[in-house]
Amino acid sequence: MQLLFTQRIAYNDTMRHELSTQELEVILRTFRHDMAPQTPQEEVLADVLEHSLGFYFDRVPDAAKVFRLCQENGDPVLNDHVAFRSIGVGPIEGNSIVRLFENLGYTVEYDSDTGKPFNFKGKKLDAVYLRHPRNPNMPRIFVSQLRIDGDDAIVPEAAEIVRKSLTDATDPLAGLSKQAIDGMLPSDIAHKLHEQWIPPVNLQDYLALLEDHDSEYAAWVLHNKFWLNHFTLTVNGLNNTLNFTDKLKAAFDSSNSFEDVLPFYETFMRNEFIPYLTQNGFVLNAPDGKVLNVSPDGLLLQCSTKAGKEHETFPCGGQHDVATSYVEFAIRGLTRDAYLALKEENMTWAELDRTHYREGFETANATTIFESTNIHDRPSEAPSLWQRLTDFLGIQV
Repeated sequence: MQLLFTQRIAYNDTMRHELSTQELEVILRTFRHDMAPQTPQEEVLADVLEHSLGFYFDRVPDAAKVFRLCQENGDPVLNDHVAFRSIGVGPIEGNSIVRLFENLGYTVEYDSDTGKPFNFKGKKLDAVYLRHPRNPNMPRIFVSQLRIDGDDAIVPEAAEIVRKSLTDATDPLAGLSKQAIDGMLPSDIAHKLHEQWIPPVNLQDYLALLEDHDSEYAAWVLHNKFWLNHFTLTVNGLNNTLNFTDKLKAAFDSSNSFEDVLPFYETFMRNEFIPYLTQNGFVLNAPDGKVLNVSPDGLLLQCSTKAGKEHETFPCGGQHDVATSYVEFAIRGLTRDAYLALKEENMTWAELDRTHYREGFETANATTIFESTNIHDRPSEAPSLWQRLTDFLGIQV
């Protein structure tokens, strides 16, 4: 297989190549090994994901730093999930990213509470995630989609900018049927995900989208297209860095019930993992001061970095910062069934795999994580578009 670093595409003049060729090769080899493909279709899928992660790691300095820290401490870089963003032109189930990965062997999963796509009402988003039905080592894939039509959609002015921006755009994934994929190289499929298929948005429209909190997501997609939005490190694997499993076993051994173990996960994240991140220079996403997100059942805990920024030159010649991608971190707790099997000695710790840990996603957690790409921490009273344009142009009024 031809690795990605031999066939990079130019994203823009400010794209940062933080990794050496050798480091990138090690990262990709590590991820491929962890995916453990078993069939020809899984080999193709692993190739596509490997190439996509190559684009991502070559562009996101925080991701490179995460990998280096894990490597220095001898810990695996376990990939809980990756995420893509999109703009709605139909139901999320018909989304071209979703269809692509279905054609590569994944199955679509929904909100377990409703049996429907996740509905992020406050964000004007729908989402599903995809899970491989046979190989639990394949990362989950989270796909979200911004609503631009209907009652619970972004404001009409923002929706009009989006429609205008998409007028001459052709979705590069639209024709990727299962039959078409069978005749393509995995690297070509990955390149389809990274094509510049939306014409560059103009600065005035970009600033207008930033003006409305909900449509910052649209600004991100119009600039970044289908690039990976984030990769998620499985914190459970940090056994050399922070002795996670030994500490979980200690909490387990001292417990009398499944519920007794639950406080361990949050305590570990707050007292050990998050301080570890800040000590190593990561800037964490913290809207309204909230860094850690915990699901109601206490079994899914997530935090993230703030997305990086690129100083982009727009078609008009003006320049402005644009958000790129970020890194998420997640702990998934033992399921009740796994806890009981361990307590009753029907299973050993060595037999645990990803299927024995909490599955799915939580809208409340993800709602906060979405803030990672907000280009700035919004003040309580955001400046008007006119104020921001005059500040940008250096005009005093």
